[in-house]
Amino acid sequence: MAHYIYVYGLVPAEEVACAPVSVFAGIEPQQVTYTIEAAGIVACVCRVDATDFSPGEIERKMHNPLWLEQKALHHHDTISLIHQSFTVIPMSFCTLFSQEEALTELLHVQAGKLHERFASLKGMQEWNIKVYHDSKTCESTIETSHPEVLRLRQEIDSMPVGKQFLMKKRLAQLISQAAEDEKEKSLQVIHQRLQEHSQKALMRQNWGKELTGRSDEMIANFDYLVPSHQVAVFIEEVDRQAESRGRGLTIEATGPWPPYHFATLHKEDL
Repeated sequence: MAHYIYVYGLVPAEEVACAPVSVFAGIEPQQVTYTIEAAGIVACVCRVDATDFSPGEIERKMHNPLWLEQKALHHHDTISLIHQSFTVIPMSFCTLFSQEEALTELLHVQAGKLHERFASLKGMQEWNIKVYHDSKTCESTIETSHPEVLRLRQEIDSMPVGKQFLMKKRLAQLISQAAEDEKEKSLQVIHQRLQEHSQKALMRQNWGKELTGRSDEMIANFDYLVPSHQVAVFIEEVDRQAESRGRGLTIEATGPWPPYHFATLHKEDL
């Protein structure tokens, strides 16, 4: 039976020399993972049936949500297990080589670039920060605390009824703008403070409510590459920002993750 080589990720051989990579179930249940070493780089791989994982068959299966979810979750879980013990460069989902020799040849050619990337990731953790905003809660807080809003409300109470209508519209605009300004200011401060405790940061596209399942709106989706020795301080800063932002703003931190957004390679990147 013809096989392809499915690659999960790459780790430095010097780390594997201290402790071998564990064996895990492969993306096909009848297979298990193993390692291939070349140029000081260890590839964590498994064999897959060449027919089941041919380009045409993969394209077809990508339209099957159940297959895609199951296999993508397996890919993530395996990389996460490897990441618990090693510096890892994750490979993108369904990275395949026709034979081991093709993989080892590529590792030799790209060894310099890959070792540089290992050096930049060693001792690092990826953390994701999502910020959510409830505009109604925020506006309600501003109504009772914003000095200009309170002043204008007092003026309106003493105005003739006819003039009150127009001024109430102005008051609503003021509250809405103040809430927007507060949101933008909070995001800038949160990002700035967290960057101080990280080496790199990226901003990803926000998720819609149909994906989050939440009633409030996601307004920021940040990834940070954090040195391991600074993670405790980073999380403390997340908590500090969450407490100081007041009502209407929620910060959610998840991690540590494999460095997907700072190191993931596609086959064509090698």
